[in-house]
Amino acid sequence: MRNRLSSCFSLDIIEGNGEVMSLNFKIDETFSISTDPRNFILEKLHDVTSKDTGEIKKVLKDVGYYWTFKGVLNRYVNECLRDLEETDIKLLIDKVDELHNRIEEIGERLIVEVEKVHNYNAL
Repeated sequence: MRNRLSSCFSLDIIEGNGEVMSLNFKIDETFSISTDPRNFILEKLHDVTSKDTGEIKKVLKDVGYYWTFKGVLNRYVNECLRDLEETDIKLLIDKVDELHNRIEEIGERLIVEVEKVHNYNAL
C-alpha cells in the first residue's frame, strides 16, 4: 500500500504488519533520498537531452548507496559543497552550517511523518 503523506515524503507499507519497505523524500530541488531493504540511496536530478528530439528532461540518477542514514547525509553535504565551486573558506563554512540546519529539519519532519504512518496503521 502506498501512502502519500506530504509533498516531500512517500512511504510504501506492507499491508497488515506496517513494515516500511521503502522511503522516498526530497531534500532540496536537486537531491532526494530513497531506500531499498538494505540501503539508503542518494539521488541527484540531472538534465538529460534526448538524442532524437533534443528535448531536455529531468532525470533522477543514483549518486551512491549507503548502509547508514549518516553515510548518505555525509555524501549529500559533500556533493553540495562540490557543486558550489567556492574557494572562500568563510562561504564554505556558512554553506556547511546551512546544510546541517537543513538536515536537522529533514530529521524532524521525517520523525513526524513516520509517526503519522504508525498512527495510520494502528487504526
